[in-house]
Amino acid sequence: MKEKQFFSPFNEYKRLFEFLTGCNIKCEKSIVERRLKRFLEKFNIPYKNPSIAEQKIKSSREIKEEFFDVFIPVESYFFREKDYLNLVIEISQKNNLKKILVVPCAYGETVYSITILGKEKNHTDIQITGVDISSTAIEKAKKGEYPDYSLKNLTSFQREN
Repeated sequence: MKEKQFFSPFNEYKRLFEFLTGCNIKCEKSIVERRLKRFLEKFNIPYKNPSIAEQKIKSSREIKEEFFDVFIPVESYFFREKDYLNLVIEISQKNNLKKILVVPCAYGETVYSITILGKEKNHTDIQITGVDISSTAIEKAKKGEYPDYSLKNLTSFQREN
């Protein structure tokens, strides 16, 4: 006998995200669900009615991007994974690479971190491009304004330059 499937709004929202982005995700339900409920409340969408959410999300770019942000956790700060960032610069120098693509770039901390390390290692003839699914994140990256948490690994010299 087939087990009865119970309706779960959270799973419906997750399926909607995966359908719209083409990305299958694993996420911490309790954390994402809190973010989802804040998002739904902001746009006056009842939690237990994903079909209303789907209509609004598909009809508004702003709502769609905020919906994506619910499922895409962003924890970024300058020089996160510094060994990896140094390796990117080393490989780029050794192979005379002129372009680096950072995907996803979130708020730009990784892009700017690679730029800083490139300057420190005299590798300034590189073009670094950041791409992200969230245009909100890209706009924040372009502004270059960061909270103290993001700047925690920067020296005062690096902050000024």
